[in-house]
Amino acid sequence: MILYKKSDVNDSGSILKLLDYLELFLSVINKKNRVIPTTFDYNYFFKGFKIILEGSHCYSLGKALLLLYNHFNIFSQEFRFAISMFLMGKLFFRLFLHWSFNVRTIFHHLLYIRINKSS
Repeated sequence: MILYKKSDVNDSGSILKLLDYLELFLSVINKKNRVIPTTFDYNYFFKGFKIILEGSHCYSLGKALLLLYNHFNIFSQEFRFAISMFLMGKLFFRLFLHWSFNVRTIFHHLLYIRINKSS
């Protein structure tokens, strides 16, 4: 919550810092083969992540998709379903045909390797 509150969606630097901290947090959990704590507020996380994914800065968009790709397996089943439906619905064509090669490629890999394989 604190990270989201300290970030401004219009300031790409603060979003990139936020994503770096989230990556660090999730990497530690992943490396130690632990699960995300039950006190983790997925609803708040999802709201903030939706704002980032709906943004237009391609570097932060690619970084957010990469974070999902790298740590998709440690999220709860409900969150994985919610984020998958969000990506497959509202953002699908925008990301699938994105002008940035990196964003488009990360999204394709996320769809095929993580979302498709976890179904």
